[in-house]
Formats: sequence, C-alpha cells, structure tokens
Amino acid sequence: MIEILYGTLAFLILWVPAFILHELFHKLDAERQGCKVEIKIWWHNRIPSMRCTVTEGTITDKNSFYLSGGLGSGIVLMFISALLFPIPWLCIAIGTLGSINLVYAPYEMIFIQILSLKDYMCYHWFVYGIGFVLSMLFFGWLYL
Repeated sequence: MIEILYGTLAFLILWVPAFILHELFHKLDAERQGCKVEIKIWWHNRIPSMRCTVTEGTITDKNSFYLSGGLGSGIVLMFISALLFPIPWLCIAIGTLGSINLVYAPYEMIFIQILSLKDYMCYHWFVYGIGFVLSMLFFGWLYL
C-alpha cells in the first residue's frame, strides 16, 4: 500500500520535469529546422502550462515539430521506466508519464493545428486520461 503513495508522489513530482523534457524535444526539432525558440510558462484558466515559442525563423515541418515533444519525451521516459523495472512504484510513475506523452504526441500533431485553443486545452485533459488508463492497464498486466 505504501508503494501506491510513493508512486503517486513520484508521478506528481516528476510531472514538471517530464513536460520540460517534452518542450525540450520541441526545441530540438525547431533548432533542427533552423529556428530559435524559448520555452515559456503560460496560464490557461489559472492552470500553468508550457510551450515552445519560436522567436526567430519559421517552422517548415509543423507535423515534425508538434510530434517531437511527446514522441521524444515518451520514448526517453519509457526507456528510463524499463531500467527501473526492479522498483515497481518508480517504474510505473515514470512509465505513466511516458505513456501520457506517447498518447499526447499524435493528438498534439493533429489537433493543435485545427482546434481553437479553448477546445484544444479542453480535450487535452481527456488525452492525458487515455494515456493514464492505458498505462494502468499495461503496468497492471506487467506486474501481475
């Protein structure tokens, strides 16, 4: 039972570094495309979020740029999670963050370009939920 508490705390504490990693992968892709960017914190309905803002240049491959954050951070987090397999509560916490990023990647690539900001931010919580549920199913099966 204490492992559930440890895992929940680890998940909550590691949420911010995981999404900084997400934004760093956007930054890497933008720089690959010849742009300069800044990672900024912004507020949507009093909830903090982060975004990678282009300050110089133009993103030429928007699909790659939008996909890179979730895909890159998701892969790194899942790799770290696999290394931590002997510590289930930490493996699951980091793996869940990786799963959320992997599910978020195609959502961001497709829908950030076609939805209003209001709708995009509304639905992104649902996408987080899908990543969380898929992670719980996977890790539940893995550790049984």
